[in-house]
Amino acid sequence: MSINLNPAHWHYFAEGAANLILKSDLPEYRNKLLRVRKLAPGSPTTSDINHFYQTQVLPILGDYYVGTELVDLPPGFAAAINSRLPAEGQRNDKPLDENETQAFLMESVYDSPDYRQESFKVKSTTFTLCRLPITDANVEDNNNIQEIVLEFKPKWLVPSPNSGDTSLRCRTCALAYNRGKTPGLCPLDLVSNDAAVVERAFAAEFANLSRHLDPTVYPVAEIVARGLYQSELLDKLKQLQSLDGRGILWYDSTEEEIDDDFLTAMAARDCTLFITIKLNNVNTSPCETGEKASRAEKIVNVGGTDYSIRLKIADIDLKNPSPEKRQYWADIERGLIKENWYYKKTLPVCTSLARGTV
Repeated sequence: MSINLNPAHWHYFAEGAANLILKSDLPEYRNKLLRVRKLAPGSPTTSDINHFYQTQVLPILGDYYVGTELVDLPPGFAAAINSRLPAEGQRNDKPLDENETQAFLMESVYDSPDYRQESFKVKSTTFTLCRLPITDANVEDNNNIQEIVLEFKPKWLVPSPNSGDTSLRCRTCALAYNRGKTPGLCPLDLVSNDAAVVERAFAAEFANLSRHLDPTVYPVAEIVARGLYQSELLDKLKQLQSLDGRGILWYDSTEEEIDDDFLTAMAARDCTLFITIKLNNVNTSPCETGEKASRAEKIVNVGGTDYSIRLKIADIDLKNPSPEKRQYWADIERGLIKENWYYKKTLPVCTSLARGTV
């Protein structure tokens, strides 16, 4: 497949700590994004990350992982983009790595770039409402919404191997309390075998969502809870995280080199989940009744209405096992244990640990 990577047609869209996301003004790439590595000495190259995807991630997640294609960058591409970044709104001053020769062409989680997008945050979840362009024929209400895209990090779906067999809270909730925050979604609830636990978790997370969406049209908590409960996605992600059976403090005490299983688990603990929801009668629904759909796409019925839901994981990035990063991970874990954040009885207990269902 020939890709037009003329830098004049690719522009700043978003960014993370390690990568820049570009979008194109060419119609053939309207549903694609280009993910290019920032300058970060010592970090894995795009080629390293692609090998990691192909050997560690995709064999487990398959089409649950956002579509990703390795492409070669033409000479001067990164330099040309860097020269425009301040004018195009880059938040971070870290430039692209001009020695990087490859990038990832990725599928967009949005079905159409022509939608008007309104984003807001409810606790730890980012919502994007995608509406039709304004015309005389439509009105600004919930029925004009074409799709809803949710974005959040599932985080640690398995208890920390260093927390002990009788810990009262998971690693994610323990760290939240350690940092003076009230935990949002408990990851252990998301992988509960009890559908009611999953639904209660999302109902609590989205309690204030009615300010933005009519719950009689989009009962989001029920849609998401049922979609995830009926999917094997989080079980697959849990499988990747379970590759670390010893924990960072074991490596710290033995001074052994960190292995690939640990790095894969850490990457899977820091990924992003995108959930796209539509009323199933919308023409551009991510999965239509009667059509063959990938396992990442399904139809969920809530209150007699069909909703299509698509689940995609992104950003499972190979971690840099530098001495500094290793020390950072160990210091966090050691602090949680030393200050008793896993066992404090004055704080709420994670539901799944209290019920002994983990």
